[in-house]
Amino acid sequence: MFCFSIRTTFSRPDALALAAARIAETNADCIFADVKFVRLDGVTPAGRVYSSRRFHRILLRFGVMPPHPSMFVRRDVLLELGGFDTSFRIAGDFDIIARTLLERRSTFALLPEIISSFRIGGVSTDGIKAKLRISSELARSLRAMGQPMALLAVQMRFPLKLLQLRW
Repeated sequence: MFCFSIRTTFSRPDALALAAARIAETNADCIFADVKFVRLDGVTPAGRVYSSRRFHRILLRFGVMPPHPSMFVRRDVLLELGGFDTSFRIAGDFDIIARTLLERRSTFALLPEIISSFRIGGVSTDGIKAKLRISSELARSLRAMGQPMALLAVQMRFPLKLLQLRW
């Protein structure tokens, strides 16, 4: 089982046990749990929870990510997909998740509990150049899976992300 993101810390000592139990219970290929955002110190809450409860596979078609810092995937699924595509500078995590859920149609289950913390910031949010680059990489990933008008779809993620904040 793999977990994504190097900026993630487990906020519960039983996080891995909970994830493993949920995968075993549901027989899903992957699970998503909730994530608490924290400031750069890794401790101070940033006032936002990234909930798994409203994630739908279709959101990936617009470049909207599930709560990937608390995503766990069966090892055999990742090996079957060939792992991360290292040609992506920013959107490698999106690409592997999209290939897992859109291309392979892997099953997933939710674990509606906060099991990890995620430090805000990073290269994907570092100014307009980063926003343009990530949009380009998200669209490239989606185009590779045959999505028409991928760049236009990716531009629609901003209103969708605002809706996510309200949820």
